[in-house]
Amino acid sequence: MKTIIDYLGAQLKGELDRLWADGTLNEEKVESFRTLHERTPYHKKMFTKLFEEAEIAKFTPTELKEYEDSLKAYRDVKNSIDTALEKGREEGMAKGMEKEKLATARRLLSMGLSDEQVATATELPLEEIQKMKEQA
Repeated sequence: MKTIIDYLGAQLKGELDRLWADGTLNEEKVESFRTLHERTPYHKKMFTKLFEEAEIAKFTPTELKEYEDSLKAYRDVKNSIDTALEKGREEGMAKGMEKEKLATARRLLSMGLSDEQVATATELPLEEIQKMKEQA
């Protein structure tokens, strides 16, 4: 469904650009469409996007360049933040899993399992199990 909406949106954007260029579409008509859109309960996202595209189509070349530069800067910052968040989640998960392995190892040792069995069960190095046992 998304690809159909994207395709139709691109087709409509092209048509809007053509209408703006030849003067068929003007502010009055856009306002008329906007009023009609506000009374139409379906596909509001698509109409909203089209109105935004119509506004962008009116930009001068300088305004368009500034808009595109701003959009690129926004996307760069967003991607950086998203990457940092993902990395933070991965690190947090790794730390949490390591803590759980250590807690499991302590419980298994307290149940009397051998160091080798605990190392196998928790996938922790045998040396770490032995060090844990000495500290207890």
